[in-house]
Amino acid sequence: MLIARLLSQSSLEAAEDEAKREQYVGWFTFVMADGEGRLFNVDGSPGRLVTEWGSGSMARVYYDSREMIQTPVGRPVECHLQCARMAELFGGAKGRLDSGKLQQLLGDHEFTIFKHFGSLDAMIFDTTSWQAHVTRGPGCLAQYRTFMFDD
Repeated sequence: MLIARLLSQSSLEAAEDEAKREQYVGWFTFVMADGEGRLFNVDGSPGRLVTEWGSGSMARVYYDSREMIQTPVGRPVECHLQCARMAELFGGAKGRLDSGKLQQLLGDHEFTIFKHFGSLDAMIFDTTSWQAHVTRGPGCLAQYRTFMFDD
């Protein structure tokens, strides 16, 4: 339900307000973007919710927000190995990312981004075409379904 509520908001700021409305009992991390290239991350754990803004690119595995992993501003964030691999893959594709390329990157087997049968779901939301590409299970299985949204 949280994902549906976040995606139904008219802006990333409204999504942040929605995320902060109540406490959550699960563990999750979501990265969202808008058509202007702004990035927004929500990290949640039982009793704690952290939001973080960014630009350029953002990859998350478990938690990599400064507050959640207690990294002071000005000090580099030590990313999880899978997160570092995703940043490396994204860096080589800068300016050429679409849903097909992202699905290919999420299916990388040189250094598996998704843990086989440990990842629950993956979603790629195209903020330009208003399409969500969703897979139940690891992204490396490439069993995505596409859903269309109206303005």
